Amino acid sequence: MSDRAIAAQLLKIEHWNFAKKMGLVNGDEKAIDFNLLIKALSTIDKLSKENNAFAKRLVVLLVSLIWEYSNVNFRNSFREIFTVVLSRIGVAPSSIVLDDNYKLHNRYSATNSYFSELSILINQLENEIVLGGKSYLLTEFQKKLWDKIEEQKILGISAPTSAGKSFIIYLKIVDLILKATSKNRFFE
Repeated sequence: MSDRAIAAQLLKIEHWNFAKKMGLVNGDEKAIDFNLLIKALSTIDKLSKENNAFAKRLVVLLVSLIWEYSNVNFRNSFREIFTVVLSRIGVAPSSIVLDDNYKLHNRYSATNSYFSELSILINQLENEIVLGGKSYLLTEFQKKLWDKIEEQKILGISAPTSAGKSFIIYLKIVDLILKATSKNRFFE
């Protein structure tokens, strides 16, 4: 089964369940069957190792659909896998929604694997900045934007809504103010 066919099967479940919630169809809500789940997890792993925008978008779609429509008892195992995968593709902040511990204590729950812990740490360190003593976990796009702002005096930014442009601009303003006040100057 192709990557797109797997996504299509998961989207059929999403559409059915949405129609069910809207009262447009009769019957039970659908869940992901085990065979489709295994194929989807394998596809996520494979695609997360590719370095292209389509593969990354497909990984995020598959992760979100599996998280939403698979057996709730598997979620802790998925949390670990998905945190590694989302960190690998440069969208680590998305994995925060999978982990209640991160929301409460600003750190991930323990994993069952030392390798997973190291993988998450290494991937996230690439996209982390420290500002005013606080760490900010950024997406790969946001980190590249942060670095470009550091390098350039003038920079044009074009990216889709919700890419995180405004957040980085606000952080950079705070960064410049903190740097200026530490030098007892407001602007350079």
